[in-house]
Amino acid sequence: MSSVLYRIALACYRNRLRTLLAWVLVLVVVGGSALLAPKQFDDGFKIPGASSQLALEQLQVTFPDAADASAILLITAPEGERMDDKGVKAEAEKYFDYLSSLPYIKGVTSPYVEQLSGQISSDGRSALARVRIVGSASEFSDANREALLAASQRIGDFLPGATANIGGDVYSIHMPKLGVTEAFSLVVAVVVLVMALGSLVGAMIPVATACAGVALGASITVIDATLATVSATTLILAVMLGLAVGIDYALFIVSRHRDQLGAGMDVEESAARAVGTAGSAVVFAGTTVIIALIGLSVANLPFLTIMGCLSAATVAFAVLLALTLLPALLGFAGERLRPKRARLAQTGADAEDGAA
Repeated sequence: MSSVLYRIALACYRNRLRTLLAWVLVLVVVGGSALLAPKQFDDGFKIPGASSQLALEQLQVTFPDAADASAILLITAPEGERMDDKGVKAEAEKYFDYLSSLPYIKGVTSPYVEQLSGQISSDGRSALARVRIVGSASEFSDANREALLAASQRIGDFLPGATANIGGDVYSIHMPKLGVTEAFSLVVAVVVLVMALGSLVGAMIPVATACAGVALGASITVIDATLATVSATTLILAVMLGLAVGIDYALFIVSRHRDQLGAGMDVEESAARAVGTAGSAVVFAGTTVIIALIGLSVANLPFLTIMGCLSAATVAFAVLLALTLLPALLGFAGERLRPKRARLAQTGADAEDGAA
């Protein structure tokens, strides 16, 4: 394998501009397709065959209203009034009709339904209403949660002096999202790499290949979301894994390359030999991670299978970029990756040869 990787790296080094342009073209095509594809992530988690899933499906058939995801609304009557007063009840029903008219609300189970008991407190001051939403709790967006919270505060338009508090299932779901933290972690990674390698160029090369792998993996995930059921968590996992393994794999090769340059080796030979030696470890490590991720399909859970396969694709991109694009970038960097002491020693040796 080392000889094969050596030849691949040597070819990419010598044809570095073509290699770079080829990867840029792949990024443009795949990334452009992802931008044009509608984002249709589905955060509903289903476990086929599980007793809880079967019970929920049976409940949806027999009592569909009871199976709906919902929010619980607690209403407190104005001072000196009761929720079961005739006038208060009439205005409260109008308020429930208003909530039911919202596009993301399927209906409201009023505390005044005869079949229900215990929905109004013993002192008559407070009442509980169940607000049934459209879709599952995990599909209910943050924007809809904020809109429902704002709608609950409009109780005063119908019952001046009344208050409403809302909570329940839809407010207990917190899906992870990409944000500033991930960008900050990337900056920290660059700082650590600069300190470890003593070279800004050397630090940016692993980050560049890792970001390229993440872009490709994320694009594939977005495209696949239009064809299959993919959760937003899959995208986050792909990004996190892509950054981690992408930087690590490239760092293996860059570190070996700098050690060899420090020993006085020619840049071209060093780049090819670094991929031929450290690249073997990259292939082994990447293959192990890919097998582990695809192994998630053994659980026979659709969302885990897709999550594992798409994350494995991101890791595969990281390996391919480390073996092809990285030696091309090492060629562009040239002598700038050679440690300072080695450069000074080489300059001194050249000067002595010239004087002789």
